[in-house]
Amino acid sequence: MWFSAIKMAMSAGSHIYKKRQETKMRMADAQYLHAEKMARGEEAYQGKLLEARQNKGTQIFRNGGKK
Repeated sequence: MWFSAIKMAMSAGSHIYKKRQETKMRMADAQYLHAEKMARGEEAYQGKLLEARQNKGTQIFRNGGKK
């Protein structure tokens, strides 16, 4: 009984680790493809857009909800 519980826990742990590694690889691939598109001029740099959106939200909050 204990052996099967330990085996199941190990299987679940290895599955979670495998999925995390796959996610890391896909994120790295997505970053690489985005960088390639930016280099070719097909896409704009989005980091500044995100900062602008966050700053706008902060300004609305500071102004009591007024734009």
